[in-house]
Amino acid sequence: MPTRPPGAYFTTFNLPLRRPGEASGAPAVGMVSLDVPVERLAQLVAGLDSAGLQPMLFSPGGLAVVHPDPRVRMQQDVSSLAAAPDGAGLAPLVHAIAARQTATFSHADARGDPLATVVMPVGDSGWSFALTVSERWFVHRLDRIALGVALAALLALLFALWLARRYARAFAEPIERLTDSAHHFSQGDFDYPLADVQREDEVGVMARAFDAARGSIKQQLHEIGRMAGARQKLESELSIARDIQQSMLPAARAFDTAHMHVEAHALLEPASEVGGDFYQFSELEPGVLWFAIGDVSDKGIPAALFMARTLTVLEQQARRHGSPDRILAAASLRLTENNETCMFATVLCGRLEVASGRFALASAGHDPPLLLHPDGRAELLSLEGGAPLGFEPAAAFPLYEGVLGAGSTWSATPTG
Repeated sequence: MPTRPPGAYFTTFNLPLRRPGEASGAPAVGMVSLDVPVERLAQLVAGLDSAGLQPMLFSPGGLAVVHPDPRVRMQQDVSSLAAAPDGAGLAPLVHAIAARQTATFSHADARGDPLATVVMPVGDSGWSFALTVSERWFVHRLDRIALGVALAALLALLFALWLARRYARAFAEPIERLTDSAHHFSQGDFDYPLADVQREDEVGVMARAFDAARGSIKQQLHEIGRMAGARQKLESELSIARDIQQSMLPAARAFDTAHMHVEAHALLEPASEVGGDFYQFSELEPGVLWFAIGDVSDKGIPAALFMARTLTVLEQQARRHGSPDRILAAASLRLTENNETCMFATVLCGRLEVASGRFALASAGHDPPLLLHPDGRAELLSLEGGAPLGFEPAAAFPLYEGVLGAGSTWSATPTG
């Protein structure tokens, strides 16, 4: 990228870029910017500057970027010029620039000499080009020559106006073509023809910059589309994984033995599509309810996979060992094997004899359950916990035994 000279003024032209088919009010996906040195604009119109012709170039905000008076150039706008004591009669210039219209009008300078000014918009860029012609410039020659010279002066005036229009058009046409291309780019039409790429002047530099930006944006949009498709596929797969995970967990049910009735309920709501919280309960032998509730470290797909493995191991060991402490000890050994990811799970494991209400609990780093008595009292069981499952094998886990009275309720939650 060329280095800007210190203190040099530049004008920047910006257009938003949108995807193909999107409306003009849709959010932009990028921006195209062109920097043009103000000195270059001044050089383009400098050929018209003389004692009788005064070229002026105004920015979209009305700032006098090119003006014969150095005190005005880059310092005042068209409204300030019109408000100055010698600016009477410049109201049509202010109106023409604000309305982006072509206008020709007559006025006078500070000495009262009549002037003629033509103003034209430069395409739809917002810039305006104006050329002021002093009638005194012609009248001074009419004083020295005959009527024929006066006719020549009139023709010269008309020629100057025609030349001003032609010069303004020659100046505006390349910018108009670039503006038209940029407009199509902003609407997502990146295959629209780009003219003036082979030119060796500043217009050619800007056209080639447009072309390079167009290729880069097309590639980025393709990549965005590819990533959006991959994300949609991942979200669909996560939704399916969530359904599968939910189907692995048992629904609420009741257990009846003789005159005793026990109900088991559970609710699982992962923070993401899939997670590591889990629960399990089943009647592995008549009249005996086995249950487990736990939480796997981390979240997402890795936690869901480790959760499935933990559930499988716990159920296998529950069918082999009746006591919760022995179930956890056997599961601790199995879950430590091939656990290179160092994931772990906290588990509360229990066994309840429905007929007698006798229960046994063991905890692998899990929070103790809350016992709700029939009279409304809540008691946090003083259950000593062992190490979580998955770190390293644990030979023993403390066992807590008691009796669940009629009308009492256990409440247990995951640790996180």
